[in-house]
Amino acid sequence: MTNQTFFSRLVWASALFSLPFFGTPAAGQTGISGDSLFLFSNTAYTLPVRTGGFALLHNARYAVSRRVELGFHPLAMFLTPDIEVKWKHLESGRYTLSTWHSVSYPSPLLRTVQISGAGGFISPEFDIPDIFAIQNGLLVSTTLGGRHHLTGRAIFEFALNTSALDNRTTIDLPIVFPRSAVFYEGYGFAAGLSAEGSLFGRFSYLADTDAWFFPSGGMDFFSENTLGLIWRTGKKFKLMAGGKLTYGEYPFGAQWHLLPVVDFRWFLRI
Repeated sequence: MTNQTFFSRLVWASALFSLPFFGTPAAGQTGISGDSLFLFSNTAYTLPVRTGGFALLHNARYAVSRRVELGFHPLAMFLTPDIEVKWKHLESGRYTLSTWHSVSYPSPLLRTVQISGAGGFISPEFDIPDIFAIQNGLLVSTTLGGRHHLTGRAIFEFALNTSALDNRTTIDLPIVFPRSAVFYEGYGFAAGLSAEGSLFGRFSYLADTDAWFFPSGGMDFFSENTLGLIWRTGKKFKLMAGGKLTYGEYPFGAQWHLLPVVDFRWFLRI
């Protein structure tokens, strides 16, 4: 596979697979003032009521109450129907604790990318069963000095398939593979830590690390480390550019990849 073909396939696959697996909730919290109500990273905070947070690659968020947010991807939902719920349980002066739950149905997307020849990800010879991927997680966020926000997260995920999924149908690309591995492994665990804070003027930073573990049949391991510069172009609009370093234990062996990252956050009261 040429480098050009690899990256073209990676970009398309990343956009399609992004919704149920790495949606990044925008955030706000009572007691945190100013621009910190609208963070870029995945946190335990919830947006103000009737406010939506939209993004390029990640799920849209909408706060139906002070404690509950719903999430979905406006475009990819037609190929991978899903629903996410973030429920804030505890909010003290410094710490916020929420749980995160999601259910997705990725089978239509997997069947859509069954194409013979160039541009195909999965051979049409294989049968794709009905798959339901379920995630349940815990998010804990805290603020340091009113300028820096730290979030830890832990997630347990599992998949329910109507029949076994052939291992030859895996899409062996960074970003995509660790988020679809649960379809084959049955269950797995994910953990992450993110930091976001002000730098100067309209600029801030985001540092994020995530890891996936799949103990079924071994201990397959994947990680992603993101570092980005965030530019607040408006009161409720942020643009981020940076890089993502990934490591994965793929069927053909372990590999590292360094990828560019561009995303935005747009917050609207609806």
